[in-house]
Amino acid sequence: LDLDRLPLSPAARAALDADPFLLDRIAGGGDDYEIVLTLPPERLDAMAEAAGLCGVGLTAVGHVTAGDAPLATILNDAPHPLRQTSYQHF
Repeated sequence: LDLDRLPLSPAARAALDADPFLLDRIAGGGDDYEIVLTLPPERLDAMAEAAGLCGVGLTAVGHVTAGDAPLATILNDAPHPLRQTSYQHF
């Protein structure tokens, strides 16, 4: 998951600009909702075109690989493990 490519709302972008240390909270526990899907890379252009026709944005934020490796997150082309991966209400 490439954290540099995450689509952010204007409010999330402003918060991150004010405090870069909020990235983990925004990426792992925020209230900005997006639909997440996977598809073969050769179908990305067709999916982007279909989404555009519907007025929906589409952003490729990473790729899936075979195996049992845990989610890997990168920032500025370097590993960046998230310290927060969900929101805890209590």
